[in-house]
Amino acid sequence: AAALRASDEGYLPKIKVGMGEEKDLKLISLIEKAKIKYALDFNAVYTLAEARELFNTLLEKKEGLDNALYVEQPTKVSEGISALGEIRKLLRTNVSSTVIADESFVSKSDAVECVNQELAINMKMQKIGGLYQAKLIEEQISSEHKELKSTVGGTFPTAIGRVYDQAAACVLVSASLYSDALLPSTDYFKGNNHLIAEQFRRVKNLSVPIEGNGLGITVDESKVSALVVENPSKEYARIRADQTGEKIIIKLRDNASYGELYKIKTGKNPMWNI
Repeated sequence: AAALRASDEGYLPKIKVGMGEEKDLKLISLIEKAKIKYALDFNAVYTLAEARELFNTLLEKKEGLDNALYVEQPTKVSEGISALGEIRKLLRTNVSSTVIADESFVSKSDAVECVNQELAINMKMQKIGGLYQAKLIEEQISSEHKELKSTVGGTFPTAIGRVYDQAAACVLVSASLYSDALLPSTDYFKGNNHLIAEQFRRVKNLSVPIEGNGLGITVDESKVSALVVENPSKEYARIRADQTGEKIIIKLRDNASYGELYKIKTGKNPMWNI
């Protein structure tokens, strides 16, 4: 299955970087000295010029990127998919030549442009509209006789969402890269927050998809009901007014204002759809 191919060397550390050139260089150098395989996720923080400077410095160092299997979204979304293509050219003979588009990829047209730039894509099911849309993207690329490589990403879902992600990693032909979807949600949601009766399994450090009809899971209704938000409009109104919800608590870096960030990201009043 694609899910097992994606993890046939065992667990892959995925390193969150994008903390500034000096800190990133230090961290990546330390990881390289450990002689382990890893992936880098920059979360779209650098301009193209900044990313070029960082990677040129790394490539000048002996063993600068020898053990990196892929680089994910080093450049800002505003820099465009073409900027990721430029980094792909720069790293052509390194990190398995794989650069992944994440934040820059949302639609089928984005996927086509990414393939034209020789980029892989991060198939986050919540972002692109589910497995059906992911299959349509694969069909579009296939119809143009081009090769698509993808990873199935995740956004810290509960067990229910994670099982769906794992099923997608098995179904998608293009999902040949290491995938966040293969990590059990119990890495971060345990006890009353593990919402299904079944347990995730690893065999010799490989993720084994849950088997059975549908997603193969039994939802624990008592755990789910305890998390139900009775009045979503009221709950989200409080959050967007920078207050604490009754069930949902959002903590932002540097105590940033959720409402202000919402206006910046969407261009809308935070209460527009409440």
